[in-house]
Amino acid sequence: MARGRKATPKRRGSRGINILRAGYAVASTELTMRAVSGTGIMGFLTGKADIRPPVAGYTGSATYANPDQIVTLNDFMADPSNSLMEMGSNLKQNAVPLVVGSMALNIGFKLGKKLLAPQRREANYLLKTAGLKGVAHF
Repeated sequence: MARGRKATPKRRGSRGINILRAGYAVASTELTMRAVSGTGIMGFLTGKADIRPPVAGYTGSATYANPDQIVTLNDFMADPSNSLMEMGSNLKQNAVPLVVGSMALNIGFKLGKKLLAPQRREANYLLKTAGLKGVAHF
């Protein structure tokens, strides 16, 4: 018996952005930014530059001075090498809280996703009836 042609797979339309995944991505990025740069996403993007060489006459081992230990995008653009050293120092200090926070965030989102399933279904239904089915979902 001859084999028939396989049907082409059914194409599915885009379901839009998953709001829950987007929230997890923002929370995870915020947690990592606080551990590495000492400030959140907005603080990193909008903060002032204050990293500088040590004052004249300084004889210590430090090659830069950063009074608040916060690295911003302006710091990074002004002095990339010293900003990276400060970020490494911040990461060493905040490694354990970062790991614990990441685990708690992951467990919290998984638990919340299961516990709030009825509310998520209702929200998806409301988005569908509002005509936003292909734009966003939970």
